[in-house]
Amino acid sequence: MGMLVRVVQDRLRLLQLLSASHAAVLGTISVCLAALPTLLAVVSGWLITRMAAGEARAALGALAALLVVEGIAVAAMEAFRQVAATRVDGAIRRRLRATAAASRGIAHLEDPAYADDLSRASNLGGWQHLSAGAAAVAQVVLMSRTTGAVLAAGVLALYSPLTAVALLAAALTVRSIVRRQLLRLHEVVYIQARPWRQTDYWSEVSAGGEAGKEVRVFGLAAWAVRRRTAQARHLASVIWQTRREILIHQRMAFLLSFGAVLLAFLLLGLAVQQGRMTQGDLVTCLVASFAVLGITAIGMEEYEIETGLGAVRAMDSLAARTPPQPVPPEPGAGVRLENVSFAYPTTGKILDGLNLRIEPGEVLAIVGDNGAGKTTMIKLMAGLYEPDEGRVISDPSRMAVMFQDFNRYPLTVADNVAMGAPERRDDREGIERALQRAGWNAGSLPHGIETVVSREVHDGVDLSGGQWQRLALARIFFAVGHGRNLIILDEPTAHLDVRAEADFNRDVVSGVEGATIVLISHRLSTVRQADRIVVMRGGSILEEGDHDALMAANGHYARMFELQASRFVENG
Repeated sequence: MGMLVRVVQDRLRLLQLLSASHAAVLGTISVCLAALPTLLAVVSGWLITRMAAGEARAALGALAALLVVEGIAVAAMEAFRQVAATRVDGAIRRRLRATAAASRGIAHLEDPAYADDLSRASNLGGWQHLSAGAAAVAQVVLMSRTTGAVLAAGVLALYSPLTAVALLAAALTVRSIVRRQLLRLHEVVYIQARPWRQTDYWSEVSAGGEAGKEVRVFGLAAWAVRRRTAQARHLASVIWQTRREILIHQRMAFLLSFGAVLLAFLLLGLAVQQGRMTQGDLVTCLVASFAVLGITAIGMEEYEIETGLGAVRAMDSLAARTPPQPVPPEPGAGVRLENVSFAYPTTGKILDGLNLRIEPGEVLAIVGDNGAGKTTMIKLMAGLYEPDEGRVISDPSRMAVMFQDFNRYPLTVADNVAMGAPERRDDREGIERALQRAGWNAGSLPHGIETVVSREVHDGVDLSGGQWQRLALARIFFAVGHGRNLIILDEPTAHLDVRAEADFNRDVVSGVEGATIVLISHRLSTVRQADRIVVMRGGSILEEGDHDALMAANGHYARMFELQASRFVENG
């Protein structure tokens, strides 16, 4: 009983995806299609009876009219189901975007189960043409076919109740068997979401541009193609093996269906022979019988329904996995980390009992060895992760963040800069000021700041590492120019030369008034002008103070600074 209730709830959920107007139109067409088989059976019998009496003109006209109506209804259903499915899928896309934007965090995005659900929920068309919209429409089609079969069985029961009961029972049993086997195939395909993503990855490696240089330098192209081919063949073999097994097991369904037809024809033939049924009645019963058996032919709608239900369930799962937006603190509250501990799912503690307060307007530098937890800490500040213990008080909406692995958007130079404050994309003068402040000259580009920075686009250009870093800095300056007053910079001078680094210190570390700046760098010459320097080791704060105080303490910071200074002198 519980299973039946769940099935009914799922099917109602699909119907609820349709708008009221689309449901009304589809319902009207479906009622027409459901009634037509029964009407055709009755009119066909009437036609035979009238032909025997030499008065077939009216019956022929009625039959022709029904066939025309059927053709129009089928065409209307095919056309309108595409419209309705597209509208539903559009609503699902909007919900997906809203769900993705519902949290600033990224921990859920790194969960493989979340990625699987996202793959299933976003299967909106694809090569299989399976989606939640297609499932909603398919449910209407299935209801129409089922109703038509029941109505036809009702007409058949007027002449031969035993035949009607036997045929309908056999048809429903055959449908149940075939549906169960089809769902087995669906389950096999459904659980392959993660392996198919791996196949897509190998396709991108072998043919995409991102890994193109290494693939060609190391001669990996043929190897990547073989990996992709082997993965795809393995997945296809699993699916085809299941299909073969299903076809073998469908022999029972075929035999049951054949036996039901044989029994029906036998009973109807006996009725005619015994004079209990006219030739017209026989034709009516035969047409009605085929209408009842029509429900055994499972088309794409069952597969569409199950796949669409999977997409809807995945959408619900995504919404449940997505954490809500945190409540921002009061403006000007600075940043506080209170007894913060954090570990990634596959690591030990990266941060351990960390306490840090950053005052409004302060320039804070964070230094330390690789793996000390510096980048993880700023990700918590930015709200990308929630701490396992303690709390982080910050307002990500005021932040302008430049990570080590900042995004390199294959868009125009202007769009790349405007990402810092996308609501002010039309501020062309502000974009140009930000570029100038970052030391970025777009005058040499084919279309100035409207040049696309990607080789994959016509007239696009590629940039060096230093140019990309300056472009990212311009994004930060644009954000600051439009109200962001908490700047977080992770290794901002890694790709800059010594002169550019000096300009950065002058323009950013010392030149941005009124903003709070958090600066992570392995180049200690970049951080010496900071108001306060925090030295991290093992996820905790080892030392803190300004440059002079830390040098006087002759601790870990002083040793790192002297080591870098000596290497700089040695290298001339």
